[in-house]
Amino acid sequence: MHLRHFTLITMAFFALAFISCPDPNSGSTEKTIVSIAIATQPANTQYQKGDTQLDLTGMVVTAYYNDSSSEAITDYTTSGFSTDTGGYKTITLSYNGKTATFTINVFDPDAETAETPKASPAGGAFAETVLVTISSATAGGEIRYTTDGSDPTSASTLYTAPLP
Repeated sequence: MHLRHFTLITMAFFALAFISCPDPNSGSTEKTIVSIAIATQPANTQYQKGDTQLDLTGMVVTAYYNDSSSEAITDYTTSGFSTDTGGYKTITLSYNGKTATFTINVFDPDAETAETPKASPAGGAFAETVLVTISSATAGGEIRYTTDGSDPTSASTLYTAPLP
């Protein structure tokens, strides 16, 4: 009888241990966020100096998870919005420790407007290498340029000498 009682206790313990152990081959993992991305930019990315509200109308933000699923989210927070000064501003969205960014442009209506720079030669096809000079009639202004067709920003290359 004593051996039989021991066997029952051992079987009960083994069954309890077996039930409480997860199957290591099940592949079961907790769903966690991997990243967020802005699927659609907000309709308004242009602001005037002194505007007080960030308008996110039309923006779609998507969260991506480790199980390859995704969903649109709306309960993110924003930081970086300021229209105290003109220029390009980076807006950061945060959701569950992940971030995504987009850029707005703040116009300062009181800022001096520089004349559009002129390039010489004006453009075209050339058989030989030519030097391109860029000039502006605006005194004291900086000329910044890009070579990829994008609009120059304050971070673009400063023009200091003719370009080959």
